[in-house]
Amino acid sequence: MPWLAGLMFSFATGAVPEPATPSFDCAKARTRAEQLVCTDAELAGLDRRLARIYAELHRTLPATRRKQLIADQRAWLAERDDCGPATPCARNAAISGTACRSSAQCLYYHYRSRIAQLLPQAPALAPEAIHDAATIASALRLFDAMTPEDLNELAQHRPDEHLSELSCDYFRRQPREAERLFGAHFYSTRDGWQPLCRTLDVTRTVPETAPLVAALRSAYSADGDNTGCKGSMTVGFAREQRVAAILAVVETAPDIRARDEARAARTAKLGYTPGLAHWAQQGLWEKRQAARIEQLAVHARTALDRYYRQQHGLKPAQAAATAGYHVQRLLDVYTGRVGASSTLSYTSYCYDRKDLDAYLANDALPQKSCPNGEFINTAPAAVRGYLLALALVNDYPQPAVERLIGAGAELNPAPYKFLSPPETPLMLAAARPQAIAALLKAGAEPNRQNNFGKTALMYAIAENQPDSARALLSGGADANLATYPDPHIGCNQLKAGSRTPLMYAAWHATPALARLLLDHGADPAARDSTGGTAQDYLRLNEKLTPRQRAEMKRLLKMPP
Repeated sequence: MPWLAGLMFSFATGAVPEPATPSFDCAKARTRAEQLVCTDAELAGLDRRLARIYAELHRTLPATRRKQLIADQRAWLAERDDCGPATPCARNAAISGTACRSSAQCLYYHYRSRIAQLLPQAPALAPEAIHDAATIASALRLFDAMTPEDLNELAQHRPDEHLSELSCDYFRRQPREAERLFGAHFYSTRDGWQPLCRTLDVTRTVPETAPLVAALRSAYSADGDNTGCKGSMTVGFAREQRVAAILAVVETAPDIRARDEARAARTAKLGYTPGLAHWAQQGLWEKRQAARIEQLAVHARTALDRYYRQQHGLKPAQAAATAGYHVQRLLDVYTGRVGASSTLSYTSYCYDRKDLDAYLANDALPQKSCPNGEFINTAPAAVRGYLLALALVNDYPQPAVERLIGAGAELNPAPYKFLSPPETPLMLAAARPQAIAALLKAGAEPNRQNNFGKTALMYAIAENQPDSARALLSGGADANLATYPDPHIGCNQLKAGSRTPLMYAAWHATPALARLLLDHGADPAARDSTGGTAQDYLRLNEKLTPRQRAEMKRLLKMPP
């Protein structure tokens, strides 16, 4: 048969068919199936891949199993050639399950089912295979012929430790092809468990980059091992991040460097990262984290520059360009999407300071199409509330804040379309006592809680702002209102719930704030969901001088 002859030629010579044709000579195609494969690019690609996988098995299987392989292939060819307009997609109902609408569909399912049958038979991909040079070479040839869907099917039926180890070799030898095969494709739990190299990582190889990655992970958490996020797109985002950490180590081979030199040169200086800049406008914690990330990015780039020169022999200009490219890539894969752990609802990311400036200039509310717009409350009061939040976080003058309040900005936003309760303007005014007074006077509720159960008082304490805390307590804030008792909320997993304002003061603030809370009835004996008290949180506070620590111990009735 022409198709089988093509296979025999491939594994005998090692030749790779031209990408525009199937594995056999279309001039000799005699069956309807072969003729259809020659006229359909997708089928031709499947035929080429199947030919390469078959050839690798024929090369590596023992003689006794090779005979069965050939017999099975002949039987499959006969079944494939039976495809017709009324033929079921495949006799294996697990592969298709429905009748085909065309011969092309029939062939498609036959090819896909045969590839799925062959790959688990490959000796190099077996869980018990020895990780030697021959195994690695065979596995890399198979990887070259596989798609992410093939890998997904294969990995479902076996432990992935061996495949993970092999993927390290693939990343080292062919970084781009490894990214194509092992990268994020499904954005579901399938991306979470597919084999991926676990030993190549920029934070292990260049430890100076670890603080940057840790800060990005904290800010834009998408941890595929976080069970709270299983079943979401988060695992796909986590996979993108892990691949970027691998490529920062291996994507420095001469062929890659030459191909990317022009692009890398454009990132010789860390460029503007829209996701990070936009994110920094949205909250007080986000603002601090963004500034820290920018500083850590400079240190990471310096360390990578040195690594590329010392370990890979890159010239200074090439090392600087490559370091800039990979640090920028790390920033992009983390900040290109709104992280699941942001303390703000992601819908607010539609608006930015440009929208606020335009409103302050002409009183015109922004008219724009927002991502996930169906979840955004576009009522005028709600939009003014988003703009008020931006004004508070980004230090706009008090008259601008009062102007938005007077125009009817929403001060106590409720969850919208099943989203978590957002941060209120009062929470975001934590470092601005005057703004707090204006908000309370206009009707802002002092004891509203966000999706963790944090209150505006806790925000003021975390910012170490005694004047703000005093204004809130005078306005009715509860000195003992704790966070929610359940620490597991969505993809965010806190270590403890039921935290009180006094615990936050012991953890983040100075004795002045602790004294203020105690004067307003804060309970020093209250316990969080793990049994910890404010005394336990004091051990985490690294901001205190020895004198302040002694004073805090006295206030919390701790031994000196």
